[in-house]
Amino acid sequence: ISLCRRSPVRPAWQRQRLRRARNLAAAVVGRAAELAAEEKATVAWAEAGSEAVTATVREAEAMAGAAGAAAERREAAAEATVAAAEMAALAARRVQTRRPRTT
Repeated sequence: ISLCRRSPVRPAWQRQRLRRARNLAAAVVGRAAELAAEEKATVAWAEAGSEAVTATVREAEAMAGAAGAAAERREAAAEATVAAAEMAALAARRVQTRRPRTT
């Protein structure tokens, strides 16, 4: 009969190494999860910022379009005013250069 009994329990130094390896693996996995969450938050923040910039650009384009249309209307009104003034001046010259009728 052997006095040496095989114990199913590992020696303390082996258990300590396993415990350290498990803790390290858990810490690595936990940190990776934190980084993934931070990255997801950063991406969401960047997307929101991008959407805000896009909306601002669209709004600025719309304002520029409205300003351009208003400028075109002002230009057309100015051209019409100039044309009306030229027609009035021409009519005035015609009236001044008309000779009285003699019968």
